[in-house]
Amino acid sequence: MKLKRVLCMALAAVMAAGSLGTLDAVNTKAAVEDEFEFDKDTKTIVKYNGTQSNVEIPSTIDGVNVTTIGEDAFSSNEYIETVEIPDSVTTIENEAFLNCPNLGYVEMSDNVKSLGRLSFFMCESLESIKVKSGLVCIGTNAFYDSYAETVEISSTVKTIEDYAFTYNTNLNSIVIPEGVISIDEGAFLLCSSLTEISFPDS
Repeated sequence: MKLKRVLCMALAAVMAAGSLGTLDAVNTKAAVEDEFEFDKDTKTIVKYNGTQSNVEIPSTIDGVNVTTIGEDAFSSNEYIETVEIPDSVTTIENEAFLNCPNLGYVEMSDNVKSLGRLSFFMCESLESIKVKSGLVCIGTNAFYDSYAETVEISSTVKTIEDYAFTYNTNLNSIVIPEGVISIDEGAFLLCSSLTEISFPDS
């Protein structure tokens, strides 16, 4: 009888611990989601109000898929150092990460199709830019004054708009992939270290 009672108590303790763990996970997720102002109708993150250095953008908020990072959503945030953008996001709007001085690394999914004007403008700590498969257009001034040492552009990109990489003074070489059909005015203007550009037949 005593053994049975002990076993029951142990089982109850395990179940309670599991419940607490689940509750903690739910509370943590809710706390993270609370850092974002979110428009459910447009599925857009309107503003990030957190102070985390490493930000993992949730794929859903309140059960709704996050598809767009809105205009100025992260702009002038001095805390962010890295950002991970989930597969659900397809659009990064104008000035989304403008003037984030400590942002050094961005992980974009293959599903991002549109990168807006001035989206990473004046992100002076951004050392590496990887434009992943799926993106079609790199917007005007998208990476202006970003000081990137390396830039990798996906073959899905069709257009590099005006001044997209202007004033990246650390950039020394770049390969323009097959598929790019338009490089607009000043796309690589004032890239003072740029000594080699490889162009495709397209």
